[in-house]
Amino acid sequence: MTEAEVSLEDLISRYTISIDHQLALKAALHRLTRKFSAMFTDDTIERFLTGSYEQYSAHARFPHYVHLLAERFAYERLTAFAIAEHHLTSGRPIVVFVCQGNDILSPMARGLFMMHVGGDALGWSAGIDPALTLHTGVRPVLREVGVDVNREFPKPLAREMLQAATTVVAFGCIEAIPRLPGREYIDAEAPEPVDGDLDSLREIRDWLLEDTAALLQRLEGEPT
Repeated sequence: MTEAEVSLEDLISRYTISIDHQLALKAALHRLTRKFSAMFTDDTIERFLTGSYEQYSAHARFPHYVHLLAERFAYERLTAFAIAEHHLTSGRPIVVFVCQGNDILSPMARGLFMMHVGGDALGWSAGIDPALTLHTGVRPVLREVGVDVNREFPKPLAREMLQAATTVVAFGCIEAIPRLPGREYIDAEAPEPVDGDLDSLREIRDWLLEDTAALLQRLEGEPT
């Protein structure tokens, strides 16, 4: 994703943003700046936040939460960018899980992968054409196995994620993912979800549970 030269003040004047949300965005910028100021300029951090806001503002199903999603997405992207630019040293495998909508397969895979890894690896999820929300069945079927994805939300695949990644796992969309040298790309074939059917989501969950465990086992045997 290429950042436009949009300041927070420009963003506020461009969109109809309530006073409360203006204050929330300024607070978000303060938090991000405090976290990343040793790595990036204030202008860079601001552009990541405003660019992330613009990603969600046009199509948000719940506009009252756009500022929260923007801050979370900017945080993930800045973390990835910091790793890619060697401001942060990961020393761990970094896996990006990608599906078309980032509403079923990739967030489930990321949640189950993180359950396996603890602190031994890092995982992100993203979508080629993100849905408005996670599928309603994803959270309950993952809670059944002790996985909490309440902070997951559909997000686009950011280039920073690919730059930081060691492995990219694609579910039915590998042709749409840019290829960067030095990364492993895996074309995964998970079971197809049946709309509204929790049993089909449980089948996917159980398949992903085994698949992500096998992936971690293989990654642990490779140098990062």
